[in-house]
Amino acid sequence: AQSAFDRARAAYDAGSFKEAASAFAEAYEQKPFPQFLYNKAAAYEKAGDSTRAVQNYQLYLSMAPDAKDADKVRRHIHTLLKATGNDLMQP
Repeated sequence: AQSAFDRARAAYDAGSFKEAASAFAEAYEQKPFPQFLYNKAAAYEKAGDSTRAVQNYQLYLSMAPDAKDADKVRRHIHTLLKATGNDLMQP
């Protein structure tokens, strides 16, 4: 998982956001840490894929409903849905 995370971080830092999302997914498969889902969501968001970003933010909240940033993430999901016109698709 560490190797996949390192690749994901490097890809994210280089601006290769889809590659980063894929590597974060690989890291999550190896070690199901909720933070990997959050990182994957952020990478998809940076790549311009709001739908996948929202899906992964929602998975993150499902895995870590009591996360310290849960309320912030919920508000962010709402903002993304509103921006894409999908605000009727509330989680």
